[in-house]
Amino acid sequence: MSAPDLEDEAVAVTQGSHLCGIYGSDAGRLELVVPFLLEGLLKQSVCFLIAPARPQPKILNALKKKRPSLSADIKARRLIVSEHQKSPAAQVRFFEIAMKKAQDKGVESFRLAGDMWGLRLLVSAKQMVHLELGLERVIVQRFPVVALCTYDARKFTGVELLDALRDHQDTLKYPIGRTLAR
Repeated sequence: MSAPDLEDEAVAVTQGSHLCGIYGSDAGRLELVVPFLLEGLLKQSVCFLIAPARPQPKILNALKKKRPSLSADIKARRLIVSEHQKSPAAQVRFFEIAMKKAQDKGVESFRLAGDMWGLRLLVSAKQMVHLELGLERVIVQRFPVVALCTYDARKFTGVELLDALRDHQDTLKYPIGRTLAR
């Protein structure tokens, strides 16, 4: 299958997966995040888009082209859009509260797409590791969630990207072409 054939396909993943996506362009970000969130919305999951304010409109416009009902999804909180919280602990708590509230209303699964540059602007690389560990220990193990943490190769150092891959061991269980984008 060529790259254009894969463009609209999401990574078929199991609940409890915590993946790392690496992209090298704004179009690459869309290539990873849009199919991932669309698949979650189609499966009736509550989805989270956590990203800096600047790329959010582009991501939402790309989603809306594929899913005209996106505004209703946002209004009904089937898609929750936010920037990163100020600390790793606050971010984990944000997810924990929102997911618990949704579960209490009968939601059975979640999708989390986080553009990690937004957090990196707030915290050190070392503190980012704390977020990944918190997600793994508190969120991924406790809730029926699939998480995709995306990293911009133009902004993160090579060492930071290696750390990201090491912190997302589930990534290596899937075709690498679905978690890397130009």
